[in-house]
Amino acid sequence: MQTYFHIKYFSVYGIAECTEIDTQNSNSYAMYEFYVGSKKIEGATYLDGKIYPGWVGKHFKVQYSSKDPEINNLFLSKPVYDTVRIKKAGFVIKVQEKKEKRNQFRD
Repeated sequence: MQTYFHIKYFSVYGIAECTEIDTQNSNSYAMYEFYVGSKKIEGATYLDGKIYPGWVGKHFKVQYSSKDPEINNLFLSKPVYDTVRIKKAGFVIKVQEKKEKRNQFRD
């Protein structure tokens, strides 16, 4: 009941990063983290049979209580791609190195 109350009346939205997919006793969870100010909050959400390894390292919308950020919900159906917003949320964007294309006219 307290969780419902917090989410209903003190809801704030942010961006979280999925850090790993964890399986315990045939139950799977998406582990994630997000920042409130400079404080890192870690969470987990139950994956009801919906497992996609590509979620790891990706960013998603998170809803949390402004009074107690430990009360939160991750929305795996709401990915965030805006790198400016992701950086503002406290994350470092990992840039993939570009491979140099081979020039067929050069030795």
